[in-house]
Amino acid sequence: MDLLDSYFAFKQRMVDDHGLSFGFDYFALIQAASEDPGKDMAAGGVFRAYGSWTSTGRDGGQAGRQGDDHYAGTQRFAFGALHLSVLFR
Repeated sequence: MDLLDSYFAFKQRMVDDHGLSFGFDYFALIQAASEDPGKDMAAGGVFRAYGSWTSTGRDGGQAGRQGDDHYAGTQRFAFGALHLSVLFR
């Protein structure tokens, strides 16, 4: 079993055993301008964690009607001015 199979099997066990589903994503952006009187390079990114927890009703067919909680978290950041030599070493 490879790493991704193990990860997805773990996620499914969490849903089956605890009603907990979750996910993560990451986005990064680098921008550059050819002519600008100020800074000509910048970067930033976002890391997000999200999911839901069904605490009651999973076995009785009423899942999500009560005891269904959703959560999300975000971390954003900016790097400011960058030089291409730093990015491509």
